[in-house]
Amino acid sequence: MPVPFKKMTPQSLAASITFALKEEVAIAVQTMAAQIAEEDGAKDTVLDMEQALDVDDMRCQICPEKLAVWRDKKTGTHLSGMAASTLAEQKLIHPKDLRL
Repeated sequence: MPVPFKKMTPQSLAASITFALKEEVAIAVQTMAAQIAEEDGAKDTVLDMEQALDVDDMRCQICPEKLAVWRDKKTGTHLSGMAASTLAEQKLIHPKDLRL
């Protein structure tokens, strides 16, 4: 168990150092280091964030690789800027029907 700094004595420090130098502690530390080295922390963090944000609900329903920034008031369709402008140019939607 960790010893709080304010409660540390020369004896508790010596006992902690003696414990840390044990072979089974060194083996446990090496095992833990190997497990940590195999982890992809950045990838796992991104996956956790995407799951928490529910990124799929933020995608354009026409171009799913793009982020939706518009919603068609009539249909509820989520649209990227590119999809919205293309549909508006083709007069398939009216810009006044879009909400950010």
